[in-house]
Order: sequence, then C-alpha cells, then structure tokens
Amino acid sequence: SSGINAEWPLRPGIEPFKKKSAGLGQAAAKEEECRKRLKMEQARLAAYKRNEAQLLQQFRKNKSQEAEMKHMLSTVRKCQNVCRQMDEKCGIVPREIWYWPPQKPQENLESDEDEDEDEQEEEQPDPENVILPELDAYLRYQHSYCVWCGVKYMHREDLITHCPGDTQQAHDQDDAGDFAGDTDFAD
Repeated sequence: SSGINAEWPLRPGIEPFKKKSAGLGQAAAKEEECRKRLKMEQARLAAYKRNEAQLLQQFRKNKSQEAEMKHMLSTVRKCQNVCRQMDEKCGIVPREIWYWPPQKPQENLESDEDEDEDEQEEEQPDPENVILPELDAYLRYQHSYCVWCGVKYMHREDLITHCPGDTQQAHDQDDAGDFAGDTDFAD
C-alpha cells in the first residue's frame, strides 16, 4: 500500500473539496459583471465589423481607382502609338516628346544620354488631365482620327458627322443607345 486510501473519495458524506459560501449579494454582483463584460465584447465586435466594412469598402474603391488608372495609361500608350504611326506616315515631327511613346533604351547608350531621358520622363505632364486630352485633340484635328472610335476618317467633316463626340463617355452613351429603338435586328 502506497499510503493513499483508495476509498477516501468514494466514502459517503465526505467531500474532497470544501465549498465556500459566497456571501449575500456576491452572486448578483458576479452576474452583473458578466453582463458588463458581455456588453463590452458585443460593442467591440460591432466596432470591428463596422471597421471591417469600411476597410472592405476602401479596398474596393482603391482597386477600382487602380483599374481606372491602368485603363487610362493603356489608352495613353495606344494614343501615343497611333500618333507616332500617323506622324511618321505624314513626315511630321512631334510637337512634344510625350506625343510619341518613350523609346526603349539601347544597350550602347552613354550614361549622359540616360540621365537626359530620366529628366524628360520627369517633365511629362499629368497623363489623365493633360496628355490624353491633348493627344485626342491633336489626333482629331491633325489626322481626323478618333481615339474612342478607333477610326481614321477621310476628313474633319466626316469625323464631326459620324463620331459621337470627343470623350469616352460620349462614345459609351452612344454605344448604349445603338439598338434602343431599333427593332430591325429581331427579323
């Protein structure tokens, strides 16, 4: 025998641990404290959910703006490529360096020329508010080309007559209404 009585917890009337009485009002105080903790936890979770919703909304807004910027920069590059092709075809030198896409650097260029290119890139104006509208206007009036239609018209009058406008929104509205009153396509 190891000195431990195996029957001790099993004897009736003897409890292994003595229960202490909490005293008057102690149970109500503990219950009130639990309610306060529960309310604080619920308030914390509600604030977390509000914050989470705001973060999600901000994330979506940022992604949308990023996509719009990417689309706009893509449109600027396309305009620059078209401008270069049409100017070269007509033998025109660009008014501004940013009318044409940046040239890819060649491996045998000296470092001085690289620094000049870096300075030129820094001097470029805002793509959305300056480059795109100016390239659009230049292509429309110099080459009778609509960036948004993707069509080179025969002359300016043809462009004015057949092109819905000089903005993407004008073309989007025109595209949305193309078949609105048309029932011929159902035949």
